[in-house]
Amino acid sequence: MVGRGLRLHPDKTDLQLIDCVGITGKLNICTAPDLFGIGKLPKGMTQADIQGKRITEIEDMIEEVANRQPDWKINVQLVELFEQNGKYDTHNVNYIIMPDGSMLCSIGDKRVIKVRAEDITGNSYAYMVHDNTIVWTIQPAPMQEVLDGVYNRLVCDYQRAKNLWDLELVKRWGSLPATLSQLSYLKKLIRRSHRNDIRVDDNISKYEASVLIGQLA
Repeated sequence: MVGRGLRLHPDKTDLQLIDCVGITGKLNICTAPDLFGIGKLPKGMTQADIQGKRITEIEDMIEEVANRQPDWKINVQLVELFEQNGKYDTHNVNYIIMPDGSMLCSIGDKRVIKVRAEDITGNSYAYMVHDNTIVWTIQPAPMQEVLDGVYNRLVCDYQRAKNLWDLELVKRWGSLPATLSQLSYLKKLIRRSHRNDIRVDDNISKYEASVLIGQLA
């Protein structure tokens, strides 16, 4: 295929070369992860996993693995891409993007805010779940209005949990090792949900543990 790209033509001045399977090594060539703005594959995913896959399949695989085994930088970049592509402002809320496009924000005490992926009309809605019960909802509206509504709720009602929902504060403690209580609770959730695909070791960070707890609780 590179040979075809190198064929001369009076109207052709450039060749855009994309390495979708990662065989160019250290050469400075755009790869599949670059197309999604993440620079590298998430933990637990190798070049062999994406070889021969379509770009759309690779995108789904990256999102699934990135959310199954949370990676700080990967998730932050996914949220940034969401903001850039939709021209949205998430107000620096510590969202986790799920494979179906929805976003979660865990604020402790089994409380999780869920923002649903926008539908074909550009609308979304949000709600908080506390111990498997819906506490409040934000009715369907354009995505930015829903994001604004969630942020206003957080600022007005959940200041005590700001260290969990404010991304700048999360970055300060998120890289520290997970606590024993986090690890114990997380392993309990994994057993209860029968998620054998999730592997937890004692070296994960507080942020990674909090992400998994938010997804499983």
